[in-house]
Amino acid sequence: MPTMRIQINRRAALALLAGAASAARAERLTRPLGAQLYTVRRELQGQPERVLRVLREIAAIGYEEVEVQDAAYPKLRPILSDLGLAIRGYRLNPAVVTGSWGAWAEVMKRFGASGPAPVEQTVEAAVAPAAEGEMRYAVVSALLPHERDSLDAVKRTAEKFNRAGEICKRAGLTLCFHNHSYEFGEVEGVRLFDALNDSFDPALVQWQLDVFWAAVGGQDPAELILENRGRVASLHLKDMAADAPRTTEMKPLPPEAFRPVGSGAIDFPAVLKAAAVTNVPHLFVEQDETHGPPLVALRESYRNLRRLEW
Repeated sequence: MPTMRIQINRRAALALLAGAASAARAERLTRPLGAQLYTVRRELQGQPERVLRVLREIAAIGYEEVEVQDAAYPKLRPILSDLGLAIRGYRLNPAVVTGSWGAWAEVMKRFGASGPAPVEQTVEAAVAPAAEGEMRYAVVSALLPHERDSLDAVKRTAEKFNRAGEICKRAGLTLCFHNHSYEFGEVEGVRLFDALNDSFDPALVQWQLDVFWAAVGGQDPAELILENRGRVASLHLKDMAADAPRTTEMKPLPPEAFRPVGSGAIDFPAVLKAAAVTNVPHLFVEQDETHGPPLVALRESYRNLRRLEW
């Protein structure tokens, strides 16, 4: 049954895209673009003068919106406000929603993360700072294996997201889940993405769709956007090398797999067309890794996005 539902959605999505393609004139991206500050995470660990210089350069490139990590928000908020960069997204520790604090501490230790373990907090406490400003989304970006290794586990996890989504909604925020590639693998014969979609309440939990990781997972990002019209709150835009690994396993990829937008294998005109047709509210450039300075990659991505026609 899930397979049939997806096939029907795909036919409708392709028809929608074909209709948009018949427009008489080419379109270009005119809406504000955002940058996920994870791209410059290393630069933001520097002295205050360096932090200011990096953020000033992001504004100078032309970005108008940003996403921040929850721990960095108090320090960066006044600087970003002075620069006219609107903070739209707020990245939460997944344990805020799932409650898996001990498991996440072990993951951080295993991967050599520096600094203290995250402080346990409720959803209410975690989103309170974001609710004070112009934030629109609180974003969770990962699930641990035990939270998604069976359909029952997926349902239990989704219930936690729905409850957290209610709290976020009361605070004036939308809770989003950011995909990687493992969501496109199967759990008991069902694509994990579909199992989550069926269990998330769309009024409470939306997707932050990362087009790179969707492509790594073997998906057509434009079709995925169209198939999930009304359920995608924002996109993460980054390009993929043509020879990048395709996998649905949760594992890091080599830095050379990542490319600035418009310099790799993803069909970004189709992605932007799908985003326009379905009215995806926000677009953020994010580079997990870059070959050179991250600001150079952000500048190239911005320039290419503004030049693309569809």
